[in-house]
Amino acid sequence: MKSITIPCMFSSMNVWIDKNRIMRGGWNAGNALKQRDQKVIAGFLDKQLKGQLEEPVFIEFTYFCHDGRTDPDNLAGYFHKIFLDTLVTTGRLKNDSFKNVLGFCDRFHIDRKNARIEIVIHEGMDKE
Repeated sequence: MKSITIPCMFSSMNVWIDKNRIMRGGWNAGNALKQRDQKVIAGFLDKQLKGQLEEPVFIEFTYFCHDGRTDPDNLAGYFHKIFLDTLVTTGRLKNDSFKNVLGFCDRFHIDRKNARIEIVIHEGMDKE
């Protein structure tokens, strides 16, 4: 089991989708947002998560948000995407397919003074 804390929040799925629309900048704007966010995550992974993960993994995400204005599914959907893609691009996970990732668990809380995402990765989980 490995734990990571990312001391900030990220865009939501709605923001990312909007950036990907042609009238809002198209694919380049959405990709730029995703690449920027993945670079931030990679920096935290470099400090807190050494080596490759033993697969398959199950991941617990706990979101501590400044407020409750963004729907939980929009926060989690986008963050799952960028976090898993970062695990793969940094070589910590071979792939983010069914074979490698068994699932997720999300929890949401309000912490007006200390927004963050706490992540627990359970490694080598039995598939049965």
